[in-house]
Amino acid sequence: MEGNRVLHEAKRYHDVTVTIKPIPHQDFRFLAFSDASFSSPSKPDSHSGTIIMGTHQGISNNLQCPISPLTWGCRKIQKVVTSTLAAETMALSSTLDQLSWLRLFWSWIHDPNTEWRQPEETLKKIHSAITISTRHPDTDMAITDCKSLYDLVTKTAPPQCSEFRVQLMARAIRESLRGGTHLRWVPSGAQLADALTKAMESHFLRETLRLGTYRIYDEEATLKARAKSKDRLRWLKSNAPDQMDAK
Repeated sequence: MEGNRVLHEAKRYHDVTVTIKPIPHQDFRFLAFSDASFSSPSKPDSHSGTIIMGTHQGISNNLQCPISPLTWGCRKIQKVVTSTLAAETMALSSTLDQLSWLRLFWSWIHDPNTEWRQPEETLKKIHSAITISTRHPDTDMAITDCKSLYDLVTKTAPPQCSEFRVQLMARAIRESLRGGTHLRWVPSGAQLADALTKAMESHFLRETLRLGTYRIYDEEATLKARAKSKDRLRWLKSNAPDQMDAK
């Protein structure tokens, strides 16, 4: 049944293509999406999904920019994870490893003298070179829709996480980001990699591939909008009994 469903979907959307957009090499940046699915009674394995794209440096300024899918995939998380946060942390760590390899390879293409055997130092040099040559301090970006993971990695306050292995991995992720990658959070509706880890409609991913562009919205503005929506619902629920009494 599942095979027939996949075949039917492939035939239905046979016109979806992967298009490589022309982007000047000095403006080229990597954009990596990381997502995970936690195990459930029906699906006992947790999975991680990754999509890495090439885009324009204007993506860091929340501009609509062209995207070119470069690599993608989904695989089972080999270690036992006990929460969604742990699964998302493992997925992001794996995505950053792939992103680091692509950044080194991209640098080697332009400069065969790139010291790829010393990745940590070389990635920092790549970051410094790009920062000096452009007006944009942000270089390549990694995207997650897990707010708790985003807070754990980016906040300076003591972590509110009881899983010590997750805390250690979050520290390793923070160190990896210092090599010139900026972590951004997006709501689940803007996550492109979720269709790789969950049995769900992949319309958003297909439409993004068809348009060939993507845009990141400011995290603070998005959170404020979500908070306002919650306030409206809270206000509606609190006033409902009064309205019924008035009748």
